[in-house]
Amino acid sequence: MRGASAIGEALAGERRAPVRVFVVWEPVLAADTRPPAPGVLAPLADRRVTQYWDPERLVSRSLLGGEPAEDMSERVDPVGGQRVLWDWLAVYAPGTTWRGRTPRAEFQGGMVVDVVDELRRRLAAARR
Repeated sequence: MRGASAIGEALAGERRAPVRVFVVWEPVLAADTRPPAPGVLAPLADRRVTQYWDPERLVSRSLLGGEPAEDMSERVDPVGGQRVLWDWLAVYAPGTTWRGRTPRAEFQGGMVVDVVDELRRRLAAARR
């Protein structure tokens, strides 16, 4: 949840940045048996944000594909015998579309709280 709050604060600081944010919640911890409660989603209540619940971790599996990129590897954990990508963010260029393979991110990293300053810089640049 610290990552969600960090992203929410970064967005609040750059309200005029023309961006779209997709947040994918997935079960990672044993307690993650259902979608996040409204209080968990609240820090990301911003018209530019769309939040999804991915109980099968399909997005994680798709992003991991083969071997994870170096910037992903520290956020890949074994959960129930599967590799899971979590607490990670990626920034894609405007107009990037997802067709077949996952597009290359301009920036990616995790834990989110550790890379949120780079997100803030990129939000500020997008506003200009």
